Amino acid sequence: MLQAGEGEAAAEAGRRAGSPPSPVARARLETLRRQAARACLGAGAGADRPVPAGRLAQPPVAVPPLPLPPPRPLAPPQASQPLPPLKPVEPPPTLTGCDATGCWASDGTRLQQVGPALLGPRGFCHAQGALLQCPP
Repeated sequence: MLQAGEGEAAAEAGRRAGSPPSPVARARLETLRRQAARACLGAGAGADRPVPAGRLAQPPVAVPPLPLPPPRPLAPPQASQPLPPLKPVEPPPTLTGCDATGCWASDGTRLQQVGPALLGPRGFCHAQGALLQCPP
């Protein structure tokens, strides 16, 4: 029904060369819109009554900011103890040369060939490529 009324108002506006609908057509269209709102939105017979408070959006409530306590003074920085000097880290030993009875390591030690392993002054060493892993 609302669509038919809007169609009539558009047709009247077309006949009048783009001018807005007449006041009578506008009032009829407004009545049709109210009826459609009642039917679709369930407003019922009392749709023209004012909406109770709390049902509409209300402006935000202004809340004053809370007072902050005064900032505490910062404690002066304490002098820290200097760090001890770092010990130099020695690179791991590497194999520098091998013969039929053993190998020489980059730290100058001689490693004896015992089967597939190498025996150094502190125990058995394992070679991984050119790097040696020996007990400390």
